[in-house]
Amino acid sequence: MKNISKLIIALLLVLVGVSSCKKEENKIYYTGGTAPVLQLVNLYSGSSEHLMLLKADEDKPALNIKWTNPEYTFTTGVSSQDVNYVLEMDSSGAGFTNPNAKIYAQAIDLNVVYTVKELNAMIVNLNLDTSVEKKLDFRVTSTLKEPSAAGYFPFVSEIKSIWVKTYYIPPPPPPTLWITGEACPSNWTNAPPSSQQFTWISAKKFEITMDLPSSKYYKFLTKNGAWQPQWGIPKGTTADPMGGPLDVNDGTTSDPDAIPSPATAGTYKIEVNLATRTFKLTKL
Repeated sequence: MKNISKLIIALLLVLVGVSSCKKEENKIYYTGGTAPVLQLVNLYSGSSEHLMLLKADEDKPALNIKWTNPEYTFTTGVSSQDVNYVLEMDSSGAGFTNPNAKIYAQAIDLNVVYTVKELNAMIVNLNLDTSVEKKLDFRVTSTLKEPSAAGYFPFVSEIKSIWVKTYYIPPPPPPTLWITGEACPSNWTNAPPSSQQFTWISAKKFEITMDLPSSKYYKFLTKNGAWQPQWGIPKGTTADPMGGPLDVNDGTTSDPDAIPSPATAGTYKIEVNLATRTFKLTKL
């Protein structure tokens, strides 16, 4: 009985000790921070509130955007975790609702410098009128980095603004597509005449209407004067002359097989979709 009593007393002492340890644990609490202070520094021209961008100066630095550390603080002191920053730009008063408003997302860094070319491209990307000077708003949002990448304890800076006049950037030329082969008047050539150029419809969709002889072969080229990129049917497949899948040699692989023209000669509309890699013929 004495041994049992000693054992019970020993267990009670262990439990009391464990309870005391738990009470003495130091929990870490978030105690606060401050919103980043944003600063726009004109590195290019004019007054500090106006930037007049010129294409001739594309490589020159234009705008330095700086912000302060929010100093996230816990009961143990200033956080040593990485801080994420998201920098946004939008036309003044738009509330950063433009889908292209986010221009920078990074950790740790407290500033970014944009050249004339970079800043001009970002402003054009907002689909703003390039013919007049525009007032732009900037803000930066900080969050503490966490495994979920969602961020927490967000702080948003005050909005800072600057007037910017951009220069016009012409849109890229539309994509091109050509037909070549023994089914065409020019026969096989990597420089087909303009009469064998497709009409660009949208995105990567093209179409052309032309006379095709029966049971001849052809392919598609996207660059006049070069054999690649070259489009045809996948090698070793049995093709349906009225349409089906396409394959391409972009210059790094072997050429696809030629496409057979329909068994019946006539006028056909040829539709090509390079996004889905398909073609379709319709007899007119």
